[in-house]
Amino acid sequence: MSSPSAPNVQTMILGFPNPSIPKIVGQPTYEKQRENRALLKENAASVHSALEGGYHGHLRVCMDATTYAAVVGHAFPRPPNPGQSPLYQTTPTPNKLKTSVLTMLNAYDSTSSKMQ
Repeated sequence: MSSPSAPNVQTMILGFPNPSIPKIVGQPTYEKQRENRALLKENAASVHSALEGGYHGHLRVCMDATTYAAVVGHAFPRPPNPGQSPLYQTTPTPNKLKTSVLTMLNAYDSTSSKMQ
């Protein structure tokens, strides 16, 4: 049995409802920009999010805070910043690497549990 692998970018793009957003050639019009924005919002909303029970996916990424609150009915709960990634020496020792990875995993677990 093979182990699952992380999806590559192309696989992720093909998972969107709109894997291809039309390029605007020439002078952009309001109508073309509105159409493309609608496609991008549909894609963002299709990506699962643990925030708000996952009802709106990552829709907030494509909308300003005021519009999002008007559409959804409340403000987007901003997740806490997990902190800076650790800086490694040119060659980290196995012990320092293990400690850094454990620190990052603990920060991820803490942030993830707050978002559920």
